Amino acid sequence: MGCCQVTCCGVGGQKVQYGDSDGRMHTLLVRNGRLWHKSEDGVMSEVSGLCIKHRSSGAEIHDDTLGVATLSMKELHQLEALADRTSCILDESPQVQEAPGKTKTAYGDNSASRRAADMMKDLEMDSTKFAEHVRELATCFPFQGRISLTEHRGITLAQLKRVEAFVHSHCHDWQDFYNNTKVSAATANLYHANAWMIKPSTNAESCAFVELLTAVKQSPKWFCSHWWGEP
Repeated sequence: MGCCQVTCCGVGGQKVQYGDSDGRMHTLLVRNGRLWHKSEDGVMSEVSGLCIKHRSSGAEIHDDTLGVATLSMKELHQLEALADRTSCILDESPQVQEAPGKTKTAYGDNSASRRAADMMKDLEMDSTKFAEHVRELATCFPFQGRISLTEHRGITLAQLKRVEAFVHSHCHDWQDFYNNTKVSAATANLYHANAWMIKPSTNAESCAFVELLTAVKQSPKWFCSHWWGEP
């Protein structure tokens, strides 16, 4: 993890600088009542929300754009004071003990619990059945580790085939609620995989799906875009 340095300019501070897990420097600053991110090469982008995970040794902030950094509790309070003066949402998780062997619940932190409740409603599952579903996914796709930068989250053909094999062997238990039909290997699509596999499996860790397949940086050679719709 990177280190964080809070630069105070008046009450609550004006700027937070930190290095991410890849050694790149980032700056968070307030402008016109909004929180902005400035990258090492000077690119500015507005920050609408930050995910903060509390740990016994401090706190961890992470975001697809910002990377990952570890803050002391004092630095976290400075960041909170900075964000309070903006419209930025801090999605905070409760204290997480770092003792070896500590396991998380099926639902994770408070934010994950709220998302899990929405998923249970969408999948028409009660809490017991949903917990069993999440445990099965966690067995097949256990969390491997953080890959902080989006551009390092490529997925290999072998990993995609592993996902395909899982879909083919489990989709007969899935339901297409739009058409009110059972899903099969012939009809399974990304909507089904997203609802039944991707969202439930990534919820507790609030991670990218590829982080359930590897913790190694994988720079892609090809980028495939898509449209969330049907012709």
